[in-house]
Amino acid sequence: MSDLDVKLRPLGDAGVLVELREEISPEIGRQCLALRDAISRAWQREGPGRLLDLVPAYRSLAVYFDPDRTAPLEASAFLERVVRGFQPVPDQGSQPKTRWRVPVVYGGEEGPDLPQVAHGLGLGEGDVVGLHAEARYRLYMYGFAPGHASLAESPPALRIGRRSEPRAAVEQGAIGLGGRQCGIYSLRGPGGLHIIGRTAIRLFFADRVPPTPMAVGDEVQFFAVETMAAAERLERAE
Repeated sequence: MSDLDVKLRPLGDAGVLVELREEISPEIGRQCLALRDAISRAWQREGPGRLLDLVPAYRSLAVYFDPDRTAPLEASAFLERVVRGFQPVPDQGSQPKTRWRVPVVYGGEEGPDLPQVAHGLGLGEGDVVGLHAEARYRLYMYGFAPGHASLAESPPALRIGRRSEPRAAVEQGAIGLGGRQCGIYSLRGPGGLHIIGRTAIRLFFADRVPPTPMAVGDEVQFFAVETMAAAERLERAE
């Protein structure tokens, strides 16, 4: 019997949301990924119909299936059996598959909120940059927009609330802070994070499979560069 605290909720007629504890933590993130793999294996063996996608997030896993071949109640019953028998291996998923180094131009036009963030945290701008570049983030999910990378956790010294008024347009590649999260904006669009810098790397390619170069569970570390031209290369550290 699994010790996971799990709830299943319907997502229309083509999905089920598997929810774990309401917290952001490395442990819950690892369990989401381990549960994703377990459901994938079980579905391949004896799943009801066609599985379309498994989408992990901070504390949940969305399971999408073909509604023409699978009834929602049938899918829920199958997932309940899988979850009930799921026993995560200790430390499963604790080590990232890949480590990435992301170049960032901090401050100025590319990071307009850096002065405000520094003032709000009682730090110098250089301190904010140094702390952000020293931190090692885990990529927990893609969401909000295609390829938008949501990472955690920011060091306690960098935790600041979201902007009181979201921007109508944030540039592609913007690096933002909000609470315990750090985000990389993959497309130009609205956003409520504090923008402290920007990278030139692309995180979303609609014509590729998979469409994103980094995978959920990967580790991300940022480093400062002087120009956007120098911020065009994503470095694979391992």
